[in-house]
Amino acid sequence: MSTFHSLPSIDMRFGAFERAILKTYFLTYLRTSLVGGKVRLKQSAVQWYEQNRASLKLLLPSLSKSVSDPVDFGDPVLSLRAAEIDAQYPRLPAPSAFQMRIEWLAEVLRLDETESRALGAVCRLTQMPAFMSFAAALTDGYGTSDEVQASLVGRILGLRRSAIHRLFSRDGQLTRLGLIEDRSGGDVSPSELVLGLLRERTGNPDRLKNLLLGTSPEPKLSVADFDHMASHVGDVTAILRGSLEQKATGVNLLFYGAPGSGKTELAKLLGPACDARVIFAGEITQDRDEPDRNDRIAHLSLLSALGQRVGRVIAVVDEAEDVLGGVGLLSDGRRGSSKVFLNRLIENSVIPTIWIRNRPEGIDEAILRRMVRVVEFRKPGHHVTTRIVKQHAAALGLQMDDDSAAQLGRVPLAPAIIASSIRAASLGRGGAEMAISVARSFQKLIRGFDAIPDRCETLFDPVLTAANIDLTQLASKIVRAGTTRLSFLFTGLPGTGKTAFARYLADLLRLDVLEKRGSDLLGKYVGETEGRIAAAFAEAKDRNCFLIFDEADSLLCDRRGTDHRWEISLVNEMLTWMERHPLPFAATSNLEARLDPAVYRRFLFKARFEPLQPHQIGLAFQRFFSCDAPAFLLAHERLTLGDFALIKRQAEVLGICDPNELARMLEREAGFRPTPSRRIGFQIH
Repeated sequence: MSTFHSLPSIDMRFGAFERAILKTYFLTYLRTSLVGGKVRLKQSAVQWYEQNRASLKLLLPSLSKSVSDPVDFGDPVLSLRAAEIDAQYPRLPAPSAFQMRIEWLAEVLRLDETESRALGAVCRLTQMPAFMSFAAALTDGYGTSDEVQASLVGRILGLRRSAIHRLFSRDGQLTRLGLIEDRSGGDVSPSELVLGLLRERTGNPDRLKNLLLGTSPEPKLSVADFDHMASHVGDVTAILRGSLEQKATGVNLLFYGAPGSGKTELAKLLGPACDARVIFAGEITQDRDEPDRNDRIAHLSLLSALGQRVGRVIAVVDEAEDVLGGVGLLSDGRRGSSKVFLNRLIENSVIPTIWIRNRPEGIDEAILRRMVRVVEFRKPGHHVTTRIVKQHAAALGLQMDDDSAAQLGRVPLAPAIIASSIRAASLGRGGAEMAISVARSFQKLIRGFDAIPDRCETLFDPVLTAANIDLTQLASKIVRAGTTRLSFLFTGLPGTGKTAFARYLADLLRLDVLEKRGSDLLGKYVGETEGRIAAAFAEAKDRNCFLIFDEADSLLCDRRGTDHRWEISLVNEMLTWMERHPLPFAATSNLEARLDPAVYRRFLFKARFEPLQPHQIGLAFQRFFSCDAPAFLLAHERLTLGDFALIKRQAEVLGICDPNELARMLEREAGFRPTPSRRIGFQIH
């Protein structure tokens, strides 16, 4: 029954040190089993002693006599003196490679002597054949599996029953750090984390730390890709640096936002930014299985226990719903995880921790109170998304011109999904058109409708735009001024280029556009509209966007004579936020007569957009239809650039190219537009 050989995958050679340990285990088992000078041993244990006493240099005459005088039935009861056992304890030689790893682990994790000895015993009794046969002899063959009875571990270490319970309880260090697995029924086994360390042939501390912690993932984006939330990134970086330098405890940050909005990528980037190592807690188990909540908490506890002993480390809990959910009393009446345990884990962590989840709903208020910073992630603006598109396309060798990149960047999807669209096009060798098609298919799935083209397809053209001020000169002076507290009111007929000019200004100021229509903000419940207005201004500030209120007459309507208090309330809300907003914004209106008189002084610049002048009608006709305009059309006083864009599409569908017919179509289109009503009485502007 001799099994003195080691597993090839784990460096557990049965040398002098391990022989001394095995001898010590057996003697301690006898010592703890001794009652009144007698000890009862299983027959299999007596046989094990006989087979191994020579190699282990065990000299216990009473046991030897029982072998020569076996009992007819049952386990023998032997007479043994404590002094006889104590005299056999060996002096331990130089530690084995296995023991050195256990000691290194105990030092790094600050395990006490009992915890270190217990961890070594569990590993030996389940992994090293010589110790496995020993356990089997004491438990009628039970020790041949990869688990062992916790009570047996306690007896060979000379521990009391209460100490054994504390040692292997769910709140004990060994279990909480993920070093020992509770197999239920009083059985325990070493975790894959520990076994992974034992399989390493190297004793290099850095290599062992990498195995213990995991490796830092490489980011795919750069800090510049988060320009749209620069203030948040600055705050988070400063907080993390300060906590690492001051070795502060309980520093937790919450990242939330739509999937693919960059939460995980920013967490990766914060490592280099803070000269620290970013470790994602419990994403996979050591045996590559899907981790459960206990696995993730165990790894997080391990990271926290390591603390600053392994250098500058930032822990990240991605998809934190798994860990933060299921706390307290559940909806079905069952009791979930310990709220106190989770609170203490968060507030006592000695390394900064970033918690990432998609939605903020469902987080216990007690957990929120323990966060030092909360960051919402929104979809980045057009400029940032376009830059990311170009980076991904270049990395995959996909040819994409500026127009295609801009078109793909305007699809209202998270950057991660757009990146997947580019990868699909690269795999399919389909070019930019395929990437755009794939992105729109995602949009239809996620949002429930096909991709909608940009409402403002016509770009601002000063040659084909008429206004009561010089728009080109205004834009040039605004850019040179370098100020951000700018507000604009653009009124005039539909199609005269109000929104196009607002977008043009945003582009000159290098700001992304956040456009809100009146219909986007009007709610059916009391206070809902005001909340949406406040949220629009807050979003524009957070994303550093040029805010455009299209059809703003519904939000800034004349309060005089109204019988509805909600109309007065929403106008007041708009005016309040307009005065406080620190970034450029514009409001456009087709119905200037409906605006409240108090609105005008709230806007720094005002412009009335007018129909095309005769020479502009001729230029527009030539540009849209590639022929000269009939003379009678040049005198028309209500044509807009939007009319030309619409008639061009109609003509393409109907196959019309006769200039006179096209001119009559333009006249009819302009005739559908009602003549603007004028207020009765005097107006002061």
